[in-house]
Amino acid sequence: MPESDRLSASVTVAVCVEKGERLLMVRKKDTGLWGLPAGHLHSGETIMDAARREAMEEAGVAIIPFAILGVYYFSKREGLSMCIVLRAFVSSKAVFTPQDEEVQGVEWKDAKWVRYLITSGELYRPEYTAHNLVDWLNGALFPLTLLREFSWAWIE
Repeated sequence: MPESDRLSASVTVAVCVEKGERLLMVRKKDTGLWGLPAGHLHSGETIMDAARREAMEEAGVAIIPFAILGVYYFSKREGLSMCIVLRAFVSSKAVFTPQDEEVQGVEWKDAKWVRYLITSGELYRPEYTAHNLVDWLNGALFPLTLLREFSWAWIE
């Protein structure tokens, strides 16, 4: 296959941090829009590490991932855009102080507010986040064991 035919891909990791029937949402400073803690996967970083990093940077919380919400993707002119979303709990007393300058605030939101947000026009990156929130409201849950990092050590 010629190099020019290879697909370019972007991978984002997002986290639904939960507390009972509430979801931790972050508000972006530049737009005032609401979203989940999320960001691009860094080189050499695992999906779990990226989820933990984003939750700490954007919401100021340490998390314990417990399930996969879903894997979402769409094709763009520039290539494939993929988002892996985990479900998690807060692991300790949280300060909820965002370390990311792009975040204006962090709040727990109930399911009624999340339903409103999906169609309100106040949602950051709705091409990803609306599907994430609908699936969270519907209880989507897949085991973390679906995320398996593989190595070639067994070949030696």
